[in-house]
Amino acid sequence: MGMKQRKAIIAGMMAVTLCVGAGISVRGAEPSVPQIEVGNANIEKNLHIAEGIDIPNTTFRFQFEGVGDAPKIPDQEISYTKNDSNLFQSNQVTKKTEDVLSGVVFPHAGEFTYKLTETAGNTELEGGTMTYDKATWMLCVYVKNSENGKTEISNITVSKEGNKQEKIAFDNKFEKTTSLIVEKQIEGTFADRTKKFDFTIQFQKSPTLEENKNSFTTSDGKEYAYGKVHEFQLSDDEKIVFDNLPAGTTYEVIEKGAKDKYVPSVKVEENGNPPVEAGLTRETEDQLLSSTAVHKGAKLNLAGEKKNYVVFTNTLDKNDVPITGVMLNEMPYLLFMGTAAVGLGVYFVIKRRCKADK
Repeated sequence: MGMKQRKAIIAGMMAVTLCVGAGISVRGAEPSVPQIEVGNANIEKNLHIAEGIDIPNTTFRFQFEGVGDAPKIPDQEISYTKNDSNLFQSNQVTKKTEDVLSGVVFPHAGEFTYKLTETAGNTELEGGTMTYDKATWMLCVYVKNSENGKTEISNITVSKEGNKQEKIAFDNKFEKTTSLIVEKQIEGTFADRTKKFDFTIQFQKSPTLEENKNSFTTSDGKEYAYGKVHEFQLSDDEKIVFDNLPAGTTYEVIEKGAKDKYVPSVKVEENGNPPVEAGLTRETEDQLLSSTAVHKGAKLNLAGEKKNYVVFTNTLDKNDVPITGVMLNEMPYLLFMGTAAVGLGVYFVIKRRCKADK
């Protein structure tokens, strides 16, 4: 075999490899790269949003920029409304366009290339923040001559930032902040309203937060790490406010139990929904009471974008305070007076005996 023949064979093999790699069928061979089904070249929009946040009314826009004599592909739009809540699944809402190549006429056989991007809109939207997808996609359409003398699409490939993909998908994220209020109430005719009760709270991060965000900071400068137990105390009518909290955060508040005759109960309002209550009894008052007790299975409570309120109420029954005419807080003084009286009595007895002995 001569040198020219060997060069021709090598050149032919390289051409076949390049065509297959580009998604063009050669002699009926199947392409080796991911492809989009002809007639199903749609754009998928994944709006990542945590539970407890309403879907905003907004429209996402996408534009194509053709290379060379590539025919124009119209700009595409995907709109969202609050009525799309039925599409919410796994902390995202997904919608698609129709086939973006429908109605596009290609002037001749060959490869046509397009750059596809999302047009960024308002980042501040309905009290929240929208993050737009900044990725650049390349759409390659391979057109062949058909038997009727016209052209038809043979293959479609797409790549994102140079990496081949099986579909076109843009990812956006919508986030909001909210507040959680935890309050203490004490009830009972003889209840000590200055009494302090011990609590713990633990937060689990919203599923849409970045991995490197491990805590949030309230407006008073206090930092709360996710997954860590934080302690605090409250007495009657006192409350603690956790603001700047990412909506979609889950939490659990626990009141520590004590054998003090103050029977605890808890009322939880999650994301503006009607309050739900749970509580302990006189026999179980010394056990822990969790805000998750209002859910079956003790599911964590949700801090949504609307009102989030937790009220722990401890009630002292008047029957648990025996009416003896003596208040407990007066007992030390009475004991002192009683001891003094006994001492004085002993003094007079001893003095009387001494006189008698004389």
